[in-house]
Amino acid sequence: MDAQEEISLIERVARIEERVDNKFDYLGDELKTIKENHLQHLQKDVTDLKIQVATLAVKVGIITAVAVAAIEIIVRIAEHFILK
Repeated sequence: MDAQEEISLIERVARIEERVDNKFDYLGDELKTIKENHLQHLQKDVTDLKIQVATLAVKVGIITAVAVAAIEIIVRIAEHFILK
C-alpha cells in the first residue's frame, strides 16, 4: 500500500467516523425529545392526580361534616326522648 492509498483510506475512515458521530448526535437529540415529551406527560398526569386527590379530600370532608351533624341530631333526639 503506497502513501496515497493510505491517505485515501484514512480520509474514508474519517468520513465514516463523522457520519457515525452525526448519527449518534441525531439519536441523542431524538432521545432527549422523547424524554422531554414523556416528562411533560408525567407532569400532566401528576397534576391530574393532585386535582383528583384534592377533590376527594373535599368530598370526604363534606361527608364527614354531614355525618357528624346527623349523629349530633340523632343524639339530641335520643336525649330528648330519654330525658322525657
